[in-house]
Amino acid sequence: MLLALMVPGCVRLCYESPGRIRQAAQYTSQIPLTVNELKTLIDQDSNKYKLVVLYSNCCGACRKRFGDTYSQLWHKLDSSTVSWYFVQIDCGGVKWNEDFLKSYGISTAMYYLRDDSPEYLSSNGNITNCLFNRRITDGATATPTTYILDKNGTLKLAYYIYSDGTTSVEPMDLFHLRTSLEEIDFLAVDTLMWTF
Repeated sequence: MLLALMVPGCVRLCYESPGRIRQAAQYTSQIPLTVNELKTLIDQDSNKYKLVVLYSNCCGACRKRFGDTYSQLWHKLDSSTVSWYFVQIDCGGVKWNEDFLKSYGISTAMYYLRDDSPEYLSSNGNITNCLFNRRITDGATATPTTYILDKNGTLKLAYYIYSDGTTSVEPMDLFHLRTSLEEIDFLAVDTLMWTF
């Protein structure tokens, strides 16, 4: 740990602070969004399937999913039928984001959430419920979180059974996508086992 602190650049700390918020404005290739602006962006994209990835480039689970799932799907799925939205959960990692995405072969619009609205602040970080204007999950939105939406904006949900016995209904993770987007029944809630 001491060695990591002594060698600059070895450790990334992605946290939002007043200084990071000011610094984020320097990265003009990255677009700040409120949750309502993200909702509008997704809603206006009505002729494609939509895949939304909420992440932090400092998150170990996010890096794992980019390596084993998102980058493969990015290269596999047809961009004429699928729109991708990669959205950092805040501006804490904006500085490293372009290099992060490039390291996985992803080149697209880069977004980050920057929302001070009373509606979002009162949600205690539950982006999912704010984005879809209804209670879907309890607690804060974890990272990574993915949303698989059909052309009409219907969110694919799954009933997760965790190895510790707990259960929850959540947006289906792209990691669990086993069929083509055209074959998904967006009205059904699939039951999935999730071990961690």
